[in-house]
Amino acid sequence: MSEIVVYAPYPNLADIAAAIRVHRGHSVSVCAVQSRELSQRPDLMPGPDARVLVSRGGTAKLLRSRTSLPVIEIQVTAYDVLRAVSDAARAGCRRVALITPANIMLQADHFVDVTDLSLRIESCDDVQRMPALVRDILQTGEVDAVIGDRVATDVAQAGGVHGFLLESGRASLLIALDAAADVLEAQIAQQTRLKETESILNLIREAVITTHADGRVARMNQAAAQILGIERNSGVGRRVEEVAGADLAGPNAKENAIVEVGGKAVVLNRVPVVIQGRYRGSVCIFEEVQQIQNTELSIRRKLYERGFVAKRTLRDIAAVSPRMRQLVQLAERYAKSDGTVLVRGETGTGKELIAQGIHNASRRQQGPFVSVNCAAIDGDLLNSELFGYEEGAFTGAARGGRPGLFELAHGGTLFLDEISETSLAFQSKLLRVIQEREIRRVGGSRMVPVDVRIICATNRDLTELVAVGKFREDLLYRLNVLELQLPPLRERREDIVPMAQRFLQQEREREGRPLAQPDAAVLEPLLAYHWPGNVRELQNIVHRMVVCCESEVLTRDFVAEMLPSPTSPSTRLAHAAPRSAVGPSDAASAGTPAEEACAADGHSDVIAIPVIPNWPDMERAVWQALLTRYGGNRDRLCEAYGISKTTLWRKLNRR
Repeated sequence: MSEIVVYAPYPNLADIAAAIRVHRGHSVSVCAVQSRELSQRPDLMPGPDARVLVSRGGTAKLLRSRTSLPVIEIQVTAYDVLRAVSDAARAGCRRVALITPANIMLQADHFVDVTDLSLRIESCDDVQRMPALVRDILQTGEVDAVIGDRVATDVAQAGGVHGFLLESGRASLLIALDAAADVLEAQIAQQTRLKETESILNLIREAVITTHADGRVARMNQAAAQILGIERNSGVGRRVEEVAGADLAGPNAKENAIVEVGGKAVVLNRVPVVIQGRYRGSVCIFEEVQQIQNTELSIRRKLYERGFVAKRTLRDIAAVSPRMRQLVQLAERYAKSDGTVLVRGETGTGKELIAQGIHNASRRQQGPFVSVNCAAIDGDLLNSELFGYEEGAFTGAARGGRPGLFELAHGGTLFLDEISETSLAFQSKLLRVIQEREIRRVGGSRMVPVDVRIICATNRDLTELVAVGKFREDLLYRLNVLELQLPPLRERREDIVPMAQRFLQQEREREGRPLAQPDAAVLEPLLAYHWPGNVRELQNIVHRMVVCCESEVLTRDFVAEMLPSPTSPSTRLAHAAPRSAVGPSDAASAGTPAEEACAADGHSDVIAIPVIPNWPDMERAVWQALLTRYGGNRDRLCEAYGISKTTLWRKLNRR
């Protein structure tokens, strides 16, 4: 069956409709049947493919009472009435009754004035009373012809008077088919919108329920049905509290409310629908708390893939010396707290390792671990990196903006290394974040709450920086809640050999070298070295051993050979510590480039330095003495010792 079905109550209309197979792209079919046949034969009712019905008179009324499909009536035009009256006049009839159902004719009273006939117009609201009405009129003897539908003309002819069928022409049918096509296209548009809405609702991860003003469910998506444990359509039309076990509807908005729905804890957001000042219903969006937690876990896994993860634990720290064992125990206690931690120690002592270990021992271990070297990022760039920025905040800002590392570290730990190298302006912003637990992106206006634990590290004395105005005192108090002081490697010599053995294992696996694991005695030459570079230098030397060893067994001599030579700058400075002065005979035998440079300048190659228990202070004294010998010329001093001006600056300012 076609989309549009024409129910034709008389043959001529059926013939006209049969010639129209398609109208405006929609298929058209014809069913020739009168109303009395339709009421007696249910098989003539429209099939499942029919979308719009077209008919007239009593048949149209009967169809409307028997089906929910839209019924378009074929109206009688003025031309149709004039044509029927003309047929009656040509047959010699002068007393004519126009009897039709009430829905078949428009403004028929106009035709009384344009005819010279006696025209009686009658309409019948009840199609079932049509035969009785015609018989009553015939009994008066005042008419010799009846114009009407099939029922009326059949009764008239049976009563011995002329019967003229009031037919609808092709023009009337086309008008009705246009209306049917409009209805059909409106149906398709509505179904398309409903399908789009349904698809959107079902694609949304959150559960969605819409309600009418009386609190009854209008629509729900599959996610809501799953949470409630019901079939999606079974809840439609029922009161929402009956379906969900909670009164989700209401004229007041709700945001991030924790409620129980279907026996499960959910986060509810409700938006009332208000049209022209009147409450029309609600849109309720909710999600299981457990699902939110699973989503956060998935995000954490993705952050792991991006590298925002702490890979080391406190168990990775070689803690043989009593001092290191005590420090690891203290770090374990700090891990149970959410307080800010300040890690102090020389360069290379393993401050980030401690920070990662604290993170992995804390309740935040499933969250991200974000590490930032504050000295390696320019001040303005550090702001945008840590706090993020909005679109258009500055030239080159990414479209849509970008979250900062504080946001990416939400629920986890942010490690700020070399915090001493930040500007006072940045320190002020950091202080506010620690106090308020919220950030504002560069170029933005809204505050974003963050749940982040902060661990800072420095190799400088922040108290001295506060004294000279280079570090905020109030920030120092905020950072120094929990403090860890990492000892240099030279002060924990018991850890050197165990640490070297662990590094050997790691480097052998990384390089794929079949080196035999040496015993502690083979590595004892490492104890004679001063280790100014601390753990980082130890790991680098172990790597050098693995790469340079030509045999499959390490020896004591080879280990000693891998240590820095006495002519290297770091070794000369390290071995300068035990003596207060270098004699002329010792200097004369060295003949290093630096000594030759001093001689060329006319300077003595002997410098006097005090013996200081603290090596950083002693090393700084050595470099300061050398700089004095070079007349304060930093360029020549750096050239003589093969170092950069940045390195010299750090050695002169080491704390």
